[in-house]
Amino acid sequence: MGIAGLFPDYFGGASLAQQAANVVPHAIYLAVWAASAVLIALGGTRQQAGALLAAGTSIVTLGLFVADAGTAISGGVPVAAGLVLSLIGWAACAAGSVLAVRRSGAGSPARPANVETVLTMGLAAAAALGTAIAFAPSWDRFTLRTAAGTSQTLTAGNAFANPGLVIAGDVAAMVALVAVVIAAGAWRPMRHGAVLLAGGIVPMAAQAISAVIQISQAASPAQFGIPPAQAAGVGLTISSGLTLAFWIYCGFVGALILTCALMFSTPAAPPPPPVQVPAHQDPLDAASPGAPNPATTPIIAPTAPPNRNTSPALLAVTITLPPLVPLASTKVAMNQPTAGVNPPSACWVPHAPSRQVARMATSRPTAASGAGPTP
Repeated sequence: MGIAGLFPDYFGGASLAQQAANVVPHAIYLAVWAASAVLIALGGTRQQAGALLAAGTSIVTLGLFVADAGTAISGGVPVAAGLVLSLIGWAACAAGSVLAVRRSGAGSPARPANVETVLTMGLAAAAALGTAIAFAPSWDRFTLRTAAGTSQTLTAGNAFANPGLVIAGDVAAMVALVAVVIAAGAWRPMRHGAVLLAGGIVPMAAQAISAVIQISQAASPAQFGIPPAQAAGVGLTISSGLTLAFWIYCGFVGALILTCALMFSTPAAPPPPPVQVPAHQDPLDAASPGAPNPATTPIIAPTAPPNRNTSPALLAVTITLPPLVPLASTKVAMNQPTAGVNPPSACWVPHAPSRQVARMATSRPTAASGAGPTP
């Protein structure tokens, strides 16, 4: 559909194929979409790259096609067949790219993980914002000189000097470019984000190529509302050139291309090391691979076994007489015998049970006597 839209009337009574400055950017769009379709058909990582490349181009070109439609509508002419076919072709490519991104698992934006990623996103966002701002001013500069030596310089191409629908389309293209670049900077894997960024750069680079082609063509007096006869009578000559805003725009587009190359050259993050599950841990019981079992609190906290041979520190167990107090009777036994003295026989001293087994007395065999049992 996109290729078919190059040949019918686009707007202004001329087809895209008859206007070199317009056919070149559209041909670039179609070439990118065709290459993306081939990559998607190959599958694997190529499918992811093709989906992201087509998606970036489709998002940014939406505003440019809206601006073209606004030009035709604001001019009071019906939308031509070439423009309709081009819009249908764009819708088909955009829908296919979005579907391919969702099915191929091409990644998604994520929070920056390190300083390098933050710097890359900042550089890309600054370049995108500069590109969008430089896209609005006039790019074309014309100098009109007469044979008498008088001259006048005019500029053309200011995005905000157009009808409302055209302005809306151009602003949509600027916003879409910034959004695509920021999403590409945060995309993971980063190389996939570089492909998305490349898709967003393509339409803006095509616009710069179109401007160079247009300014290289000779300008006619009719573009400025001067009849050819009057221009010939005063010896009018017209020289064309590009304004400073165009070169600034090219510089920012170059910065986007450099950012895209840096993202492509960034090595992929190494895969995480395999998780080692401890030998004493059952992998099926673990909440996650390698995660220790959660600690549990016992119902009754263990306590130290009681010491049967000790008493509290402040509790007196026995009471002894002072050393100078005589005993009431010499018959009374001392409650603290001296070392080496056996305790009284009446006192039972606990001891461990004996583990020796006493031998059993062997009975003496005897012969049976008597007559025996009576039948």
